[in-house]
Amino acid sequence: MFLLIFIFSTILSCSESVTVQFKLRQLPRFYTPLNDKIYLATSFNQWRPNDPQFEFNSVTKSLIVDFQNLTNVEFKITRGSWATGETWADGNFSCFK
Repeated sequence: MFLLIFIFSTILSCSESVTVQFKLRQLPRFYTPLNDKIYLATSFNQWRPNDPQFEFNSVTKSLIVDFQNLTNVEFKITRGSWATGETWADGNFSCFK
């Protein structure tokens, strides 16, 4: 019993965690509806474009994520679906479809 607890605690102490804060400084002003929710789709959350755990705070436009046991994370910003995931600053998204 003691050995099992010791091994388990050793494994836990070796796991690494990195906390990252994402902060949106600017959204395409005329092309992002005010009530749209903004999400972070990542390789960490299986690229789900509307994962509630990865929703930006609507007031502060920030999101804090705790990544565990990762060496590389890829991400994209979405408005809840891949159809509304990317636009140019002028709102043009034709080249992304």
